[in-house]
Amino acid sequence: MKAFIRWVWVLCLFPPRVFGQAKLPITTSDHFVVEAPAVVQPGGETVDFIVGVEGSRFYTAYNMEIALPEDLVFVPNDKGNCAMMCGLDGMYPYDDSMGFPQFTHIFASGLQVNGNLRVACFSSLNEDFTSFSGRLFRVSVKASPYAKPGMGEIRMFGLNLTVAENAQKYIPEGDLNTGEIEVGNHASVPVSISAANRYGTCILPFGLEALPAGLEAYTVASVSDGVLNLDPVTALQAYTPYVLYAANGFSGVLEGTVDASLYPEDTRSVTVNGLTGIVTPQEVTEGYILQNQGDGVRFYRVGDVPFALPAGRCYLSASVSAGVNLRMECNATGITDSRTDVALPDDTCYDLLGRRVEHLVPGRVYLSARRGVFLQSK
Repeated sequence: MKAFIRWVWVLCLFPPRVFGQAKLPITTSDHFVVEAPAVVQPGGETVDFIVGVEGSRFYTAYNMEIALPEDLVFVPNDKGNCAMMCGLDGMYPYDDSMGFPQFTHIFASGLQVNGNLRVACFSSLNEDFTSFSGRLFRVSVKASPYAKPGMGEIRMFGLNLTVAENAQKYIPEGDLNTGEIEVGNHASVPVSISAANRYGTCILPFGLEALPAGLEAYTVASVSDGVLNLDPVTALQAYTPYVLYAANGFSGVLEGTVDASLYPEDTRSVTVNGLTGIVTPQEVTEGYILQNQGDGVRFYRVGDVPFALPAGRCYLSASVSAGVNLRMECNATGITDSRTDVALPDDTCYDLLGRRVEHLVPGRVYLSARRGVFLQSK
């Protein structure tokens, strides 16, 4: 498929010539335009925008590259990465004498390594479009649950429009056309914690006044003596990192209204007492990631290879305990110092309010310098 797209792209750069040699490209005021949907909601449904051309002559071929605003991604539709506007909705000539439309224009698209979309189209018979201006193709996109509300710019560049005679190329002024798409403020964030792991992390772009049934949340109060001290919460604040716990696992979608003024514009992350939540995918090179690598759910230290952390997840910064691997007990929500070159502390236990406890009650969460934060079994 990639080879086919490259072939179409080359043909669009050097389309069939029927009237002699092509001339140098000519700059034109003709340009590509975007018909955007009313709004795309963060984490919501896929929407389409339409790319068209406003021209002053008949063209037969075109090509371009499209870049989306940050936190928007291309979504394959029923025709591929994007689809030609066919029939009366488009401006491509066709023959329907056989009972179905037959097009001479060949259309291809492909995602690039940088996430942009490359689009190319030409006619195998050098046929003109049916009008100077009209719709060309539709593109499907989706917004990340953490996309910042507001207007975003769709950029089209590497532009070419070609006429049949002499395969003359026209380049829109500035080789850049733009359009706008609006990101709404109603976000939907999927949260999934397996019953086997029971633990997770999250940061939400909105606040929640109450947690859904079966889900517990904790903030990091402090880190001392190799122990992560957690405080339970009953409500979640926007752009605040949390450790989550679900005894029987949890799967659901949390929804809320996003306040764009709270968006962490500079770093795309928020850190509270060593726990960092991110709102865009990032590569973590130092710190500790909550995982289950077969030895239970723990905060594992990042190795030599950076860890690709998706948006909405949290990690512990390296500064919480320099040079020390941090681990969690198999069923704990905290971490303990796992160095083997120091003596382990005693097993004195405390409740989540920091009070010393002599008798442990099954089903409750306690803190211990040796075991971290753990759930007392029967």
